[in-house]
Amino acid sequence: RLDEDNLSLYMRFSEGADEDCNWQADGFADLTKHKHQARLYGSELASLEATTSSVDEGEEGKVRLLYDLVYNDGAPRERATGVAIEVSRGGHLDVGMLHSSDDRARQRCTVEMWYHLPQAHLMTDEIILMRRSLFYEENNDVSKLCLPDERHNTLWELAVLPTGLLELRTGAGSVVTSAMFIKDNEDGLDGLVSWEREDGGGGWNHVCVTFSSMEQDSPSQASASVLMNGVTVVPNALLSVDPFGSTSEDVHQDDIDDALEKSILIFGIGPSAGFRLTDIRVWACQRSEEDVQMMMYEYLKDAEMKRKFKVNIRKSSTGMLAPPARLAQPERKKFALSPPKTSQSNRTPPRSTPDDDGFG
Repeated sequence: RLDEDNLSLYMRFSEGADEDCNWQADGFADLTKHKHQARLYGSELASLEATTSSVDEGEEGKVRLLYDLVYNDGAPRERATGVAIEVSRGGHLDVGMLHSSDDRARQRCTVEMWYHLPQAHLMTDEIILMRRSLFYEENNDVSKLCLPDERHNTLWELAVLPTGLLELRTGAGSVVTSAMFIKDNEDGLDGLVSWEREDGGGGWNHVCVTFSSMEQDSPSQASASVLMNGVTVVPNALLSVDPFGSTSEDVHQDDIDDALEKSILIFGIGPSAGFRLTDIRVWACQRSEEDVQMMMYEYLKDAEMKRKFKVNIRKSSTGMLAPPARLAQPERKKFALSPPKTSQSNRTPPRSTPDDDGFG
């Protein structure tokens, strides 16, 4: 099974290429076979523009072009903002944590995206790059989960801080930051984000988070890694992801299933002026650092547009469909060997099909 078979969500904001598309009201399409639909909160603050990132845009007419979701003005903290996708229990996005060993195919996930930051002095508050929140007691109002400072139902979230660090935290109280793993490299410091420079260049960052609960004794625990621009800066941090906000060990799987009947995955909450995001991917597997580095600049096959083939149908003079033309049949070869008898005892057994470890 290839990694791309495990692709659960893929968004390129290609609606920007269609001037007739009302993405402010209709949201954005998922390019995978699962066809999730994302809704945009705070659409009056946003626009779609051709990407300024280094990700492959693709060739027009062959690939769904890459666009950036852009905020030219900062969002007030009391304004709901973000790209929100509903996650149903047992759905293709319900992966990474809080599943028992009976459902191992759901115990790992990878979430990645590209985002652009303005100059450092323009960012005074943290931006929530991604968040998964439980959806209950909300009276069907998802906007309450899209406020940057409201975390009452947060399962986990990843934030970029004004200091240039990333912080991964859970509703159960676990916190880990990229400050713990800052190290020098040729281009700067791993563990710190890239800001836009005074000349207008720079500012683009790739972030990837992986979760796995396969090695944990409790379904309410998960190990997480954070990669910045393809480099691991938080390796295998143990997190508590208890949906009830506690660290008790007597949480039953049935209670977890009930709590996660519906949740929301959100990207880009509380953006500052100049913030951009694009190329969102969610995988139902734990991708390696090498795999992330290899594909972070490339478009995936799900972005390729399906070609439409034109079929010419011949009609007879009576208006009825004409029968297909018969081609001359070559003379059949005669074989010297007789076919095996059905009573043969050493017949080749049918080939078995290996079990698929995915979920659709």
